[in-house]
Amino acid sequence: MIAEDRRPWVEEELSEDEEKGLNAKCAVPWLIISGLVMLIAGVLSAKYVHSTQLVSTTEPCPGFDVCPVYPMPYAHGQWPNEPTLAGEFPPGFIWGLGTASYQIEGAYREDGRGASIWDTFVGADTVDMPGANCSYCCKEAPCPINPSMFVKGATGNVACDHWHTWKDD
Repeated sequence: MIAEDRRPWVEEELSEDEEKGLNAKCAVPWLIISGLVMLIAGVLSAKYVHSTQLVSTTEPCPGFDVCPVYPMPYAHGQWPNEPTLAGEFPPGFIWGLGTASYQIEGAYREDGRGASIWDTFVGADTVDMPGANCSYCCKEAPCPINPSMFVKGATGNVACDHWHTWKDD
């Protein structure tokens, strides 16, 4: 398979790792995005937990000395000319990252790995996998690929192959 099947502007042949679906360059943006999502969720959760731990519920903004001002949504067709978000993390804030096993593990059909919603989305063969008895799971191979898939045939079957390479990380 040559790379032009997926990327017409690249004409060299795919390496053995790329043939298997291993591509460290693709994992980095997803790790960053996943980390940012988890960060935002953590900040929002911390604010919620802090505000629900207060005794008085009659305060207009529990947990805050002054109610925070949140930006209103933009009207249809209006866009900002510059970023409007500002702020800082509270003292003692602990940073963390997260990701999805589908993006990292690989190990398709190994050690009892069950079918996931992502397997059904990308058209991976989930026939007879644990958990593949759902109404939307594939009952007979070849399994259909969701029409929303941008790169048909791209799956997490191998992903970053962390299942087999975790000792090297």
